[in-house]
Amino acid sequence: MSNNRNIDKEEMYKKIMPSAQLREKQNEDINSSENIQDNVKIKDENKNNPTYFKPKTLVNVAEHAVIKRRDEAIQRLKCCTCDRCIKDVTAIAVNKLTPKYVVIYEEEVENEVIKYHGDVVTALVNAIIIVKNNPRH
Repeated sequence: MSNNRNIDKEEMYKKIMPSAQLREKQNEDINSSENIQDNVKIKDENKNNPTYFKPKTLVNVAEHAVIKRRDEAIQRLKCCTCDRCIKDVTAIAVNKLTPKYVVIYEEEVENEVIKYHGDVVTALVNAIIIVKNNPRH
């Protein structure tokens, strides 16, 4: 009778804890070399985890906004496109803006960047004028 209880406990544990079943399935799939496609499916299932499992990152939204708009502004104002001038424009523009650090998911960075459109354009134009008048190359 004790064997039946042990089996019942194991079955109940598997029913209550779906993660145990998932772990067993992953171990079986990893051990079998024939089921490579199953491993890919498990990895794809893990990508669909809820957002609270995804890591949040510390982001300076002002910097991301400047980098996003920088190339377009440089082309429109016909500034030098060498590496040093691009970095100078970026540094000057970011320093003109007030820093805005947030802890968010990487997917949400674009939504925050949109809020800074007007300030970023002004800072970029001023930075490009400074670099055009005083290039360091």
